[in-house]
Order: sequence, then C-alpha cells, then structure tokens
Amino acid sequence: MAAFVYLMMREEDNGNLDFVALLGVTSFAHAAIVYLVVLVLRRARYASAVLVGFDGFMMMFSGFLINITTSPAKLLAPLSLLRWGYGGTLATYLRNHNYTCDGEAIVRGLNQTAHDATVTLSYCYTGEEYLELVGFQDDTTGGASLTMLVIAAIALLVCALRMSTL
Repeated sequence: MAAFVYLMMREEDNGNLDFVALLGVTSFAHAAIVYLVVLVLRRARYASAVLVGFDGFMMMFSGFLINITTSPAKLLAPLSLLRWGYGGTLATYLRNHNYTCDGEAIVRGLNQTAHDATVTLSYCYTGEEYLELVGFQDDTTGGASLTMLVIAAIALLVCALRMSTL
C-alpha cells in the first residue's frame, strides 16, 4: 500500500515503477531468507537471534551507515540485501543529474591580504561523483533486482532440499 501511495504522489518520475519492483523483490528475498533460517534452525529463539543478527549485518553493510569502499566492507557488502536495494535506488535517482551546492558565503578577510573570499557551505558533487564516492557507480535497478531474485531462488532451493530431508 505504501508503495502505491508513493507511486501516485510522484507519477511524473519514470523511476517509480523500478522503485516499486525493487521494493517487492527486496521483500521477497528477505522473506525467503527468513523462511530458510526458520526451516533450518526449527527453534523460534535461535531463529530470532540469527535473524536479528542478520538484519543488523544488512543494515551495517548497506552503504548507508558506512562507506562500502573501505577494505572489510567491500568484501561483506555484497551479502547485504539492503545494499543492493539502496544502491539501485541511489543509482536510479542520482545518475545523470546535476546538483548544485547548498549555499555559499562571503567571508570577509579570509586571507592575510584581507580580501573577501567566497566559500561553499557544503560538499558539491554531481550524481555520478557521489555514486562513485559511496561505491555505487556500477549499480542499476535491474541489476539489483536480478541479484536479489537469484538470492531468493537459492534460498528457496535450499528450503526445498531441507524439506525433502524432514
């Protein structure tokens, strides 16, 4: 329902259908992983603990909290479903867009010659520069959706194998 409301509010943007599809695929992949964990562990207490840890891991390595271009995060980030969803969404909305700085200020007597200088109040990046900075320069919505579908398919295949042994 929330995705439908979001789509109706911003219907002028072409990326919304991609966003809704990405949201659905992310939810499906997460549900498949939850089903796999519950099926393998078969105890609610253990499954809850593992899933809380897994969700924390996915949040930490999504690219939102820490930069995924650093050494340990570069290896662990591809395992996070949220990283794929966040990267695909950022790429959809930032690629091929130019943004301006938040503002500029004139600082009086900034240097020793007492001349005025104009300084920016924030960092100034284009969409591509920001995507490269955070490590999402190669991400697409379609690639993220396909990756999460493959993860969900593998999880469901392992579930089917586990169910055949019960």
